[in-house]
Amino acid sequence: MKKEGVFQRITYRFYRKKIRYQMKKQQKEQEQSSVKVHEKIKEFGENIVDVKPKREEDYCTVLGIRMGRKLVLWGIVIVALLSFGCIYLVMPVSGMADGIRTYRYNALPLKFTSGQVRIVAESGYVAYEGKVSKGAVNGKGTLYREDGSIVYEGEFQNNKYEGQGKSYYPGNRLQYEGQFVNNEFQGKGTLYRKDGTKEYEGEFAFGQKQGEGKLYDNGGHAIYQGNFVKDSIRYQELLGKPVTEVAEMYTGSRVVYENDREYCVVLEDIDSVYISEGDVNTLEQESSVRGVYVLSSSIVLDGKKYTTIADLKKKFKVISYEGNSSLTMTDAVAVNEAVKKMDVLNGEVKIDATPVFEDVFTVESIDKSYEAYVYQFEDENIIYTFFAKEKRADFDFYLMEQK
Repeated sequence: MKKEGVFQRITYRFYRKKIRYQMKKQQKEQEQSSVKVHEKIKEFGENIVDVKPKREEDYCTVLGIRMGRKLVLWGIVIVALLSFGCIYLVMPVSGMADGIRTYRYNALPLKFTSGQVRIVAESGYVAYEGKVSKGAVNGKGTLYREDGSIVYEGEFQNNKYEGQGKSYYPGNRLQYEGQFVNNEFQGKGTLYRKDGTKEYEGEFAFGQKQGEGKLYDNGGHAIYQGNFVKDSIRYQELLGKPVTEVAEMYTGSRVVYENDREYCVVLEDIDSVYISEGDVNTLEQESSVRGVYVLSSSIVLDGKKYTTIADLKKKFKVISYEGNSSLTMTDAVAVNEAVKKMDVLNGEVKIDATPVFEDVFTVESIDKSYEAYVYQFEDENIIYTFFAKEKRADFDFYLMEQK
């Protein structure tokens, strides 16, 4: 038994040594093989990089010039790579289609191309079709959205809308047609609502209604013709005008309120109310506009829009009056019209009025307990009164009166 155990131990040790020997031998062979591969790669790389001729057969003659073969080969490879790169950059997306060259938006030759082209955006849709020159969009063309609808069609100059053109809402609904300058509505043009009805026709500046123009209602009927500033009617021009002239300027719906001293006319379609004196039925030919309520929480003065009392105080320097005030008959009418449009003051004023005609009312009395907080300023010709529910930073609407 003991002899058999000794023999087994000797045999086990022998096989362990043999296995370790074989593993070391295999590892050494792998290392030697790896070194040989690295040496071959290194030798191959050095041969490629080493363009210096070593033997006479390493030379060749190109265009009468004696050069190393490897140098010539490398030159050919570099030129080929550069050529393929340039071809990719300058190659049109799909060549000619319908006789029109088509380019990627960043294609190099686009900077040197003139004439009619198509330009494909990064995501692959046709973004522009039209004239190009001097490396920019110049001339007539059409700009598209990704869904294929038109953004703008007309004249371009240096990649901007410039000249006659049309802009569109999404879905190819016409937004504006007329003159453009630097991507904005400028000059004469026509503005449309999203439902397709005409909104305004006249002069524009910097993308806004500015100058003489005409407003239209949703039915396409002209309702007002006059001057505009910063996208708003220049209501100041109504002051002092005969009411017959105002009737020619404003042809929209109106409602008249009168008492024994004065009357006011609600110009519903342009959010305003004008005041005049005398009997609306007998003195209309001789009456003129004494004041205008504008049912807006902003006012344009000297080309600048104001929305806060603090800015108005800076503008006028001196405030004539500030505090709570009871309302006149015309104030009450203006408050109620403003309430229809927005949540202002303390809601409607109670007015007792008797209808004379469908759109003419005689006012018997108003709620004298109703008050508003007012700020009053003056310039050389006009008194401005701004109405609010209470003392605060902004206002709800305002009144302009001739001195």
